[in-house]
This record gives sequence, C-alpha cells and structure tokens, in this order.
Amino acid sequence: MSTYKELEGSGNTAHQTIPKQSHRRVCQVRLLYGLPQNLVQKLQRLQNIAACIIAQTRATEHITPVLNCLHWLSVQHRIEYKIPLITFKSLHSEAE
Repeated sequence: MSTYKELEGSGNTAHQTIPKQSHRRVCQVRLLYGLPQNLVQKLQRLQNIAACIIAQTRATEHITPVLNCLHWLSVQHRIEYKIPLITFKSLHSEAE
C-alpha cells in the first residue's frame, strides 16, 4: 500500500485508492449496525417465510430446525456475524 506522501505526489487522493469493495462493506455495516428491532423482526419473518417455501414446510412448524437444515443464521445472528467479518475484510483488503 502506498503512503499518503507517495499518493500526494502522484496526483491521486487517498479516497481514490480505497477499493470499491471496502466502500460497499462500509455501507453494509452502516445498514446493519443499529438497525431498529422492528426492522430486524420484519426481516426475520421474511427469512422464515422464505425458509418454509424452500424447505416445503408448514408455517406452523418450528423454524429453527428448518434454518439449521438450510445452514442459515437468524437475522440477528447474521448481523452479529457480518459486522466483524466486514470489518476484518476491510482492514485486510480481502476481496469477497
């Protein structure tokens, strides 16, 4: 990675050298972090409906075994997983 002084002399700004993946990751973190609980619940209901459709189960059945079978995290657990993951990838400039 170039230093700021090297970039300054080349006519580039530090902002221009940040990969697009990092910008997208920052936007994802901003969307996920501090999401109101009512929106998390709505997203969870949507995920539950999608899981029932994919697994061809009734909506009255317990959803946790269905999500486990599909290897899906609940929405809240997904948020808790994604924030540190996105942060790590941004800091280490790893492509998705």
